[in-house]
Amino acid sequence: MLSLILAAALVSSPGNQIFPVVHQLRDDIRLVQLSPETAVEQMTGQAARLHIRNLMSRQPHAFAASRGLLTERGYVPTDHFYVERTINLAGKKGDKDDIQFAYSENNVDGEIDIWSWDDGNPDTWEGSIYVEVYRNGSASTWGGQIDDSRTDYPWIWYRETWEKPGVGGPRQIRLVPPKPTNGIELVRGDYELTSFYNWAECWRRAVVGGCTAAAIGCKRMGPAWPECFGFICVGVEIGSAIGCAI
Repeated sequence: MLSLILAAALVSSPGNQIFPVVHQLRDDIRLVQLSPETAVEQMTGQAARLHIRNLMSRQPHAFAASRGLLTERGYVPTDHFYVERTINLAGKKGDKDDIQFAYSENNVDGEIDIWSWDDGNPDTWEGSIYVEVYRNGSASTWGGQIDDSRTDYPWIWYRETWEKPGVGGPRQIRLVPPKPTNGIELVRGDYELTSFYNWAECWRRAVVGGCTAAAIGCKRMGPAWPECFGFICVGVEIGSAIGCAI
């Protein structure tokens, strides 16, 4: 799906530009250029809703278990959708010595898609979080609830509800603690495959630790918590999502 309007397919930036630069492509889509090579695309409102609905149609199992889990707990789905993804910009010289950047979904490192639910309490955020790493196709979905009345935003609970391994499978890591080998070569049983295990804890710590201003300013936002964090501290959600997944 093309999430950006075709009329804005080229973003121009002078060579002496001071970053970050915000390109408001639509009311619900903005591209925040962090450097000549990197940008973060943020979608809210209708754009985010359509993006996530399209994702659900392409991967129906990705959200099914999470929806069931949140429904069982008595939460109500909302129209608060938020999408954030990184984009690598390929530059070329324009006619007036400016740099024009063409981007497409193939250049995106990954994305995080957040669908907020609601239990009626503004002191908590609850919902589904989907994260995908484009370079190997790995993805997972989480359901959970965060205490957004505190600046450290602790998880009240979370659960991974779906996972898709990447192409070629995840890399192998040593079991912890390592087994004594006594000079004998380790066998396959001495290794396990990495996955999204503990991703939720890593992501929450990285998001909160990456932006003190957002941690202070986004308290008690309820379903709007992900969007608030994203707009105050650009890139912290997707950067943390990918960093914790690989």
